[in-house]
Amino acid sequence: MKLLGWWRVGWYAAAKDEECGSGSRAGANRNLWRMQMKTQRAFTGLRYATALLFVLGVVSLVSLAAAKPAVVGDWSGALDVGGGNSLHLVVHITQAQNGSLSGTVDSPDQQTTGIKISAITYKEPALHFECSDIGGSYDGKMSSDKSKITGTWSQNGNSLALNLARAN
Repeated sequence: MKLLGWWRVGWYAAAKDEECGSGSRAGANRNLWRMQMKTQRAFTGLRYATALLFVLGVVSLVSLAAAKPAVVGDWSGALDVGGGNSLHLVVHITQAQNGSLSGTVDSPDQQTTGIKISAITYKEPALHFECSDIGGSYDGKMSSDKSKITGTWSQNGNSLALNLARAN
């Protein structure tokens, strides 16, 4: 008996015609071998298709995870509080792996850092965030070149213009 196809599967063998003789048995062995080869080819094709779909799925997930909103990053601006005084603010916005946004606000002039942003939404070009610990909120609109956010800071019933630019 001659082993055929050992490099593919290793579990089937076909008899040589002279060993099996002629007649229906030799033909049956050839037919069995052909059916096994067709089945093996079908499974091989299915394996390749499954592997291709898996790779495409991973690539899609990586590209989705890599895409971050334009608002993510560090932004700085100053509130004109009157009397020629200004109050500088730095806003830090980050994105978690699941896509949710979070952030903090720093007020260097008041030597305050890490004021937690309790709620944040960004639907291009509109940005809204709230700092419930200090009763403040911000509503702004991103510029078309994604370099500035023009908006209003509201706190304790007062509203002041606060324009943010990307911090270096």
